[in-house]
Amino acid sequence: MKMNTYDQFTNQYSVSKTLRFELKPVGKTAEWIKEHNIIDVKNDELIGKDAEKAKHYKYAKRLLDAMHRTFIEDALGSIDEDELCHNRQIMTVRV
Repeated sequence: MKMNTYDQFTNQYSVSKTLRFELKPVGKTAEWIKEHNIIDVKNDELIGKDAEKAKHYKYAKRLLDAMHRTFIEDALGSIDEDELCHNRQIMTVRV
């Protein structure tokens, strides 16, 4: 078998490929989405009801995370360590 000059460069590594699937609305579904202003792209920017929800979600998540963190700190900060140890002993005895 004749050796090609490129043989030493080919088939050196295994190839892995990633498949990506996408659902695109077609027909009446696409028309309905446009009619109801659900989501669309204009000038490389998302517009529509879902796009607005996505923007508001980021703000709401930060706000709720901060409120949750404050609630937990307040709840745990009001626990008396001696009472906690006493309750832990009672729970251990009951088991």
